[in-house]
Amino acid sequence: MRGATARDRESQPNMNNVRTHADGGRFQGVDMIERRSALLAWLQSAGRVEVAAAALRFDTAEMTIRRDLDALVAP
Repeated sequence: MRGATARDRESQPNMNNVRTHADGGRFQGVDMIERRSALLAWLQSAGRVEVAAAALRFDTAEMTIRRDLDALVAP
């Protein structure tokens, strides 16, 4: 990332161990468990997840991402 600050790099998800689609790194056709696992990894590495960015990344609705995040933080 040219010109990116350390904070910008930290906010990028670390998705090394998660299957991605060859077209732009989007996840298509992943199941709920795989998506939630990737969201959790993203959250742990970046400290936050933007719903709109995650919805684009996983090729799903923002509400789906919100439900996933709610499920991940539920006791």
